[in-house]
Amino acid sequence: MEEQHSPAAPKVITRKDIMNVVTPQRTETWVPLPHHRLLEEAERALELSGLHVVNERHALTRGGNHYFAVLQVTNGISEGEYHSVVGLRNSHDKSFVAGLACGSRVMVCSNLSFWGEVVISRKHTPYIERDLPRLMFDALGQLNELRSFQEHRIAAYKESSMSESETNNILIRAIDEKVIAPSKIPHVLECWRGRGKHVWSEEINAAFQIQTAWRLFNAFTFVLQQASIFSLPRRTQALHLLMDHTVGLRHSPHQW
Repeated sequence: MEEQHSPAAPKVITRKDIMNVVTPQRTETWVPLPHHRLLEEAERALELSGLHVVNERHALTRGGNHYFAVLQVTNGISEGEYHSVVGLRNSHDKSFVAGLACGSRVMVCSNLSFWGEVVISRKHTPYIERDLPRLMFDALGQLNELRSFQEHRIAAYKESSMSESETNNILIRAIDEKVIAPSKIPHVLECWRGRGKHVWSEEINAAFQIQTAWRLFNAFTFVLQQASIFSLPRRTQALHLLMDHTVGLRHSPHQW
């Protein structure tokens, strides 16, 4: 779900702002989807799936042409140390299609990562509005399967101790895979070593006390909080793949 261009800083917005975005005129082959329609259908599908939105964040950039939302969801059952989230994206300038990504937010530090993605429509065709409710429901119907895999993945991260050489290798590969900019690596190391006291609090350090793949993953995602919300899904999906390989998770979650 990465944006194709380097966007200007996104503007955090309210639901009223979403409703006020003007949707461009359609053509015979291109039908732009109103941002609010994507949000409404996602919420309807979530409700039908037994999930409820308990927190939300919305952002616009490029004069309202690019929209992104993060919806924290729950089914009323305590999820332990992280919450499930759903990310939405949409564009009004043909730069990317409508999409949805599933992920999680770690409670102790609000780290956000994405681990599953679905493209709602390959392009904004004349049938996208007709098909949107079914596409949303089908996508979110697989959320439980992906959440089950995520629980297995996090357990594997927690059980995998990280040597200094393994850590250094991941830091280098993270640059190669464009997970993070080279200039941010020192900040990841500060968190990993528990020395970045101005940002990485004692509470967070205690939560990830043991130097495992889970601690290193959260050191990355803590620093990535400063990344563009539009690029975060691609970055964190790439980070998950990198960490999966490191801890020996050779299989992948179901791909949409």
